[in-house]
Amino acid sequence: MFIHCQHGADRTGTIIACYRIRHDGWTADAALAEAKRYGMSEWEFGMKDFVRHFPAAAASGG
Repeated sequence: MFIHCQHGADRTGTIIACYRIRHDGWTADAALAEAKRYGMSEWEFGMKDFVRHFPAAAASGG
């Protein structure tokens, strides 16, 4: 899979983290740790919050 945005860390990291959770069965914490390793900003509170709540939203279809 190839996903790209200009900087390639925050929005892309969010999408890949959600992919890791849904497709690879990772926890949100593991997915966010990988995103951080690849450059997701510590200031992206909204995106990190989205990832943390993604498993519940994915399970409920919302």
